[in-house]
Amino acid sequence: MTTDDAHNDGQAPGLQFPCAFEIKAMGIDDGRFHEVVIEIIRQHCDAIHDGSVRTRASSGGKYVSV
Repeated sequence: MTTDDAHNDGQAPGLQFPCAFEIKAMGIDDGRFHEVVIEIIRQHCDAIHDGSVRTRASSGGKYVSV
C-alpha cells in the first residue's frame, strides 16, 4: 500500500514529517523552569522558532506550563 492508497480509503492522513508538534511541560515556577525546558528541547530539535514557546502560570502562581 502506498501513501496515496491510504488517503483514498477515507482515513485521515498521519503525520507528515517534518512537522510542528506541540508539547507541554509543567513544573514549579522557580524562575528557571522555562529556561531548563527550552534547553532540553534544543538538545532534540534543530530549531525553535521565535514565538513558538508560550508560558502560562497556574491560578495560584506556584506552577507554570511551558
